[in-house]
Amino acid sequence: MLDANRTRFLLLADGADFPDARGGRRLRWNRGLRALTLAPRPPRRLPAPDRAAMRLIRRDVRRGVVDGFGQFAQLLSDRLELPAADDSPAGPVRDADGAALAPAAGEFVDAMPIGASRLALGSANATTRSAVQIFDLRRRLALDVAGESVLELGPNLRALAADADGRLWALMGTEILEIAGGPMEASYTHDGARFEPQAPNPDPPRIVRRYPRPIGAQGTFPVFAADAKRLYLVDDTIGDAPVLFVRPVDGPADAGAWRQLPLVDDEGAPLTFPCDGAALGDDRLALLAVPPSGLDPAGSDVDCAVVEIDEEDGVARLAGERFPLRALVHPRFVRAPAGGVFWRSADGLRELAALPVTRYATAAATICALDAGAVGATWHRLYAEGRVPPGCGVEFWARAGEEAITRPTRSGCSPTCWRWRRCAR
Repeated sequence: MLDANRTRFLLLADGADFPDARGGRRLRWNRGLRALTLAPRPPRRLPAPDRAAMRLIRRDVRRGVVDGFGQFAQLLSDRLELPAADDSPAGPVRDADGAALAPAAGEFVDAMPIGASRLALGSANATTRSAVQIFDLRRRLALDVAGESVLELGPNLRALAADADGRLWALMGTEILEIAGGPMEASYTHDGARFEPQAPNPDPPRIVRRYPRPIGAQGTFPVFAADAKRLYLVDDTIGDAPVLFVRPVDGPADAGAWRQLPLVDDEGAPLTFPCDGAALGDDRLALLAVPPSGLDPAGSDVDCAVVEIDEEDGVARLAGERFPLRALVHPRFVRAPAGGVFWRSADGLRELAALPVTRYATAAATICALDAGAVGATWHRLYAEGRVPPGCGVEFWARAGEEAITRPTRSGCSPTCWRWRRCAR
């Protein structure tokens, strides 16, 4: 590149220009600011790992949901329960005929809002049958109307997930299904005397895509989530740490499309086993874990682990922010339309959010190896743009040569032992 004076210069303006800072423990490239910053290192209250306890929660504890009108309901094995209000007791959600919503097969296993006015309910029996039922909160059609509100899936439905665009995914024992369609917004009765469509519902519930589950990730009740870009599956049966599998929502329908990523904290150590998960968008996944002894009835104070997906480095690393959960009383996320993620505190529903202030590492360094592209080139000057807070400082050291300089590897080595010269401070 050339400046206004026709002088060649090299521009360092992207995270790829600072390889040591990509996912660094002390120095990171901030994509929002497009700048190098010290890595956030907040103290966190993450529970001790307990694979068996988290697995039991995923199997036995069902989530709550919030619809597009702000109404909360808790899923139980045989019904969707509305909480007690000031003027009415707790009771089941009912359809337009006054019947309580009931599972099509066995018992309810999961629930997921789809858009502002639909709710997907998954049900399954022990081994042979499962179904997805789609309830329209405006029309409130019964859940057992074939071609409108119920779709048979086969055996072993494990979980449901939906992204902000309203695409619904069902995790089965050996595959993942994308499900489209649902009940019509208004009733329709075919009249044979008139020229009308033969099918009452042009967009019935149906399976539109099938993906195999990743090879090796065959846990019975894994964490399952989706956003507009990826499907996420956290398996707890591979080794002594949880493993994240990701794949694009669009792509080849084969097991090779999945990629396996370790889940690590600031120091590179494995994260604890989660009992629930939710995709937050922007390459982030929230993983909820609770103390093995359970939650205090009055509420327990824990932190939610939120990881950032870095497929280039092949890792899912703990994000820099802290996501506190004060007085948590339920070990599952509450799902809302458009990808909203809530949790239940002793004082009611709270949306998952990061603390606005965090702590950072106190010092860090990075090395950039630049090639002038010409023999005998003379390096002239270094120009840097940035904002240095009060009490902080930045030092620049440089070394030049005709041959490539071997990068130092000795831990704790200062710039002076590399025979570099400090050129700015």
